[in-house]
Amino acid sequence: MALLNDNEKKPGEEDADGDSESPTPENDVVNVYPSKASRSAIHSGLVGLIRSWLAKPYNPGPKPIINKLNEYPRGYPHLAAFLDSHENFMIYRRFGYLQARLILRKQDELRELEDELKDIDTEVAMNHKERLTTRMWDSVEQKKLMKKIESNFRSYASLLQSAQAMNGFTRPKPADYNSVSNYIQNRRPLWHGEDEWILHQEDMVTLRAARGLAWLDSLVEGLIRTFACGLLQKIFTSKDTETKFEDCKDWANNEHAYDRKDETYYTSRRITNFSNGILVMLILILPIVPISIMYYMIREV
Repeated sequence: MALLNDNEKKPGEEDADGDSESPTPENDVVNVYPSKASRSAIHSGLVGLIRSWLAKPYNPGPKPIINKLNEYPRGYPHLAAFLDSHENFMIYRRFGYLQARLILRKQDELRELEDELKDIDTEVAMNHKERLTTRMWDSVEQKKLMKKIESNFRSYASLLQSAQAMNGFTRPKPADYNSVSNYIQNRRPLWHGEDEWILHQEDMVTLRAARGLAWLDSLVEGLIRTFACGLLQKIFTSKDTETKFEDCKDWANNEHAYDRKDETYYTSRRITNFSNGILVMLILILPIVPISIMYYMIREV
């Protein structure tokens, strides 16, 4: 028989307050929730943090510098600023004819040197065959000729590489070429004759990087030009673009002054984002069309 202490209770015996003690299994989960005071403190802390964050003044940082076209005087400075103002306007001549002339000239110079070297080798072979078996017996004339050949060949190879790189540039889109051509013809920033470089359309290249969705951008730009209105200009023109292309005040009394309304500028980034949005919509919609057709075909069966 087991003995019980005074502070021990028999199984099933109640406490003084009437509650009975029941054993708790070891695998029971006890949920502990924060007290009301703790929840109130957390809430107050979060509210204080949000209020302090909202109370801080917004600091966007230093204002970006925008190169305005009206800050450049009429002439080459203004034309250079315009061509640099937008990636679509970076159009220049590649001088394909001059490339071909330089390459042909250097090619013929090498041909003459090649014939001269062959004549020397033939003469040496007839008189001293063994001299052609080693460089140690090269004559002074042969050494000078080889150095001249090397120099001309390096120039020739450099011309070929430059021509190859130039021909690898993308041709400008007709719309971009027309924009630059119209600007030059309307503004007349250069003397007559010096601005005729823009008339060589087939000889033009653009520094704009090729983009896989260029066709979609061109389509969107064409639609914007066709349905040009104030709403579209506000949508696709940023404030920075408007500031950049403010009209030149010092041209107001110029003989080449004309109506500024003939020019409209758009922000390429917004056009690109719009094109990407169209592409995403097409990707989401196109798979639904065949599924819908199949669904209605099955229902009719």
